Amino acid sequence: MPMAELHPAVQRALALASSYGTPAHPLAAPAPDAALRHLLRDRSPAEPTAWNDSKLGRSGFPVEISIAFGRPELRYTVEPAGPDIPPARRLNRAVAAIAALSDESVEPADLAAIASFQGNAALAWGAWLGGRHGDGKPRFKLYAEVPERGAEPAVAWAARHLGDLSAIVRRGARPVMAGWQPAGRRAELYFRTRRLFRADVPLLMAAARLDHRADEVLGLLQDACCSAIEAALPAADFGVSIGAGPDGTSTFTLYAVANDLFGGDGRIRETVLRVAAARGWDTHFYRALSEPLADASGFVTRHGMFGIVVASDQPATVAIGLTPDHPETRS
Repeated sequence: MPMAELHPAVQRALALASSYGTPAHPLAAPAPDAALRHLLRDRSPAEPTAWNDSKLGRSGFPVEISIAFGRPELRYTVEPAGPDIPPARRLNRAVAAIAALSDESVEPADLAAIASFQGNAALAWGAWLGGRHGDGKPRFKLYAEVPERGAEPAVAWAARHLGDLSAIVRRGARPVMAGWQPAGRRAELYFRTRRLFRADVPLLMAAARLDHRADEVLGLLQDACCSAIEAALPAADFGVSIGAGPDGTSTFTLYAVANDLFGGDGRIRETVLRVAAARGWDTHFYRALSEPLADASGFVTRHGMFGIVVASDQPATVAIGLTPDHPETRS
């Protein structure tokens, strides 16, 4: 397995994960540092331009750490190809990485379907790869861009795994990303929506058979925004995702760009810590990882998406994405 030197920002994130109990070094191989060295092998810390070209986050950094409170595992997403590899070639690159890092692979029928809805379209980023390290074997997940012309076949592919999604499409939502986790054969489809209203939330959640839990989502969003939601949700651009596997468990996520909801990194951090503390969630890793951003107020935020996640077998939680490239850790 080819290895590379890790960027100081990534090294810092892994060290903090280990220090604060997030399993950065579980017994099951590959460990996070080995997996990330493989995924980032095209990028050298000695070449700063290799670390600011990604579409994964606003700063261009090709690694994002995701914290889902109440779920003690290390989560990250990586752009698994250097700047010299065009987006159209990144799907195969990500699929090969999953096979190299695990004993799982993307099933040929699903890979063919995903490749078909990317087709010959102009792609912005192509594919990313997610990793989760906790109890048991690490799990890896393919994220594939859905171009506008691939929307209809993407919905058709997802419907085979997730069921009828027409209610979401009828509300003006467009698929923008497909997810596939070989371990457990879990599929997910991510939509960008138009302006959402309170009454839309249970209707959208019905696709995951979780509409009876809409109050949990709305309650968390109200707490985060410190205001009651009487009609329109407090951001112009929201997204939703529906996920499921053959075991019958399903997930629903309502997400928005954290900057649109809360402002700069300092305000985002303050909000996330407040919401997490009110529910007794462990914040040690996130607090330490985001500490250099406590006073940051710039428009280019290191925080990415703020999500409210409901799984059929778990309590609702908040997820926040954060690229770890704080100014003092950039090359």
